Amino acid sequence: MGSTKPQILIRTNQELIDKLDILAKAENRSRGNLAETILLEYVNSYESQHGNIVIGEIKQSGKNNTINF
Repeated sequence: MGSTKPQILIRTNQELIDKLDILAKAENRSRGNLAETILLEYVNSYESQHGNIVIGEIKQSGKNNTINF
């Protein structure tokens, strides 16, 4: 059974993907799990320095959600 978590798509270069794959393999993670971990660490670091991010109204625009701060 697949995950029910929301998905994000990024466009990047092959070199970065290859490096993420190497790091993920070294940590016995999937690429997606490593990317999620990196994003969580970034948000936590940002909030430590600037305070909690308060999520405002979420606007539904078709399939894509946009979040206003």
